[in-house]
Amino acid sequence: MKTGAELIAIEREEHTSKHEWTPEHDDAYTYGELPTAAIACIVMDEDLRYNTVAGPLYPLDVWPWGQDDYYNNILKKDRIGQLTVAGALIAAEIDRLQRLASAD
Repeated sequence: MKTGAELIAIEREEHTSKHEWTPEHDDAYTYGELPTAAIACIVMDEDLRYNTVAGPLYPLDVWPWGQDDYYNNILKKDRIGQLTVAGALIAAEIDRLQRLASAD
């Protein structure tokens, strides 16, 4: 069984290799889209609706991209898959911020 960190690393690699979401692609998200998308993956409960601990926040309320993208790529995943995507999105944001800081 892979650890959470290993699953996130695999997902992040898939983002770049399969989906071709390059660093330049990620750098275009300057309004918090990457961490906001991670939040949308995190706030779901086990029924894939919303997390009652977080309150009545529906994932689509914060998902920064199209509903079809969310339904086809996030909602169909199990809970571990959703959290793995969230971790990969956070890693993408960290990478983006580090690139931005090194450019200064």
